[in-house]
Amino acid sequence: MNDLKFAFRQLLKNPGFTAVAVLTLGLGSGANTAIFTLLDAVLLKMLPVRNPQELLVFTHHGNDGKQYSRSSNYPNYPLYEFLRDSNHTLAGLLAFWPMDLRVGTGENGQSLFGQFVTANYFSVLGVNPVIGPDVCRGRRS
Repeated sequence: MNDLKFAFRQLLKNPGFTAVAVLTLGLGSGANTAIFTLLDAVLLKMLPVRNPQELLVFTHHGNDGKQYSRSSNYPNYPLYEFLRDSNHTLAGLLAFWPMDLRVGTGENGQSLFGQFVTANYFSVLGVNPVIGPDVCRGRRS
């Protein structure tokens, strides 16, 4: 107990050192918390879908050997149907294609990015959509 009293007396005698020490400890703790929170969200948490450890991503390479990117053509729906119907190994197969959408006109218009998805997209992932056709039509289930 005497050591603790002595430490506080020394800190009160040197307010500049005390301020620097407290500020350094506070910034270090804050930075450590922020970095761990980011790493936890990006690397440690599993995806919020059913059985995320079982997900596979297939990419399609065109005839030129280049992988498709957002700005190029994506595989077509008949190719997806062929792969889906030929599948005897995977529990499910889904597909998605990018969609650039312009909402509004003139200067008020906004460019949005979305995806066209297959009908089984949510069921394969094991999640429920937040909003769906019934909600869009004004009915809630």
